[in-house]
Amino acid sequence: MAKKSKHSSDNNEQQQIRTTRKEALRSRKASDEKKKFLMGVYAVVGLIAFILLVAIVNEFFIAPNRTVVTVADESISLSEWQDRVGYERTQRITYLEDLYEQTDGNVATIQQFAGQYINELADASTLGENILEQMAFETAACQELSTVPSDADITAEIEASFNYGADIENSISKEEFDTQFAELMANLSEYGVSEETYRKVINSRLCQNRLVEQLAENSDIETEAEQANALFIIFNTEEDAKETASNIADSSFMTVWSALDAVAQAAAEAEEPAADAPAPTTLAAELTWRTKADYEAVLGEETTDLIFTMPINEASEIVVDDSNPEASRYYIILVNGREVRDLPENVVLEAQQRLLVEHVNAYLETNKVESNFWRGRIPSQPLLDPKFSVQVQPETVPQQPVQPVETKSTE
Repeated sequence: MAKKSKHSSDNNEQQQIRTTRKEALRSRKASDEKKKFLMGVYAVVGLIAFILLVAIVNEFFIAPNRTVVTVADESISLSEWQDRVGYERTQRITYLEDLYEQTDGNVATIQQFAGQYINELADASTLGENILEQMAFETAACQELSTVPSDADITAEIEASFNYGADIENSISKEEFDTQFAELMANLSEYGVSEETYRKVINSRLCQNRLVEQLAENSDIETEAEQANALFIIFNTEEDAKETASNIADSSFMTVWSALDAVAQAAAEAEEPAADAPAPTTLAAELTWRTKADYEAVLGEETTDLIFTMPINEASEIVVDDSNPEASRYYIILVNGREVRDLPENVVLEAQQRLLVEHVNAYLETNKVESNFWRGRIPSQPLLDPKFSVQVQPETVPQQPVQPVETKSTE
């Protein structure tokens, strides 16, 4: 009996040992699986962290310095372009906000006269592309200059825009300039625009102005041209023209023209014109000192040739204008002055601007390389207040657009 109990006890101990070994093996296997799982988790987390780190480094350190356009050997970086887009958006928003104050919140008026700015701000892609083209143009203009503007030149230009400087008549004081400039910088800073970006814009403007002067010195842009001053009597029917020609023969062109002009002036000055008054069929008009190109744009080549060849102070025969197939018009013309005169300043400036555009565009054709890297990174900030995009019924709108208060930042 004693031997049997001892044998049973040995079996139990062996069974417990086997059980303990199995549990140890299972525990070790579970531990190994857990380690493998954790290692997998750590690997995935590490990979994700690495990808995020690479993305952060790329977005905030590498991408901003990548080139979006190159002009010759000069590059414009993504960050420079984005800063400029932010500046241009700020300019448009500031202009619209000024209009809003001047019109007492008349959005209909603003949409009519400043709708282009509203549309540009709504279309961030097109605005961004246009500004990139503009920056390339400005860079080329600076490269084509024989002498580029210095920091002192930029500072002087900024001061002049505030009416401050030793060479400026009725200059504001240094304290006033400092105050106004600080206000401008504070306003731009609210929209995320730095002084560095502002100075780059001024530099670009100086480059273009100086290149215009440089090109003008070596070009044949006309600053004067033959011009004529002409008086017209205008008719809707040939019968009226013949009747008036007869009256001129009996008196004089100036007598008839002056009488018609007096009637027109009286009608214009009448406080309450008669609602049922018929529209006049004979009118007096004057075109003061216009070039051949000006006359041709209005009257065509044949009538222009007549104006520049007919005797001075002698009325013409009846001139027929058949440019409108639905209704011919008739003129009797008297040229009372014809001479070579200085061209209006705006005409000369337009010719100089055309010369600048042609020259710079020709330069860019062989010196510009643009990437598409910027297309997914177009700034849309600062945002335009939604009040400007609300659909409103037009109210009574003034005949002329309201002029915004000029701010130095719009230069």
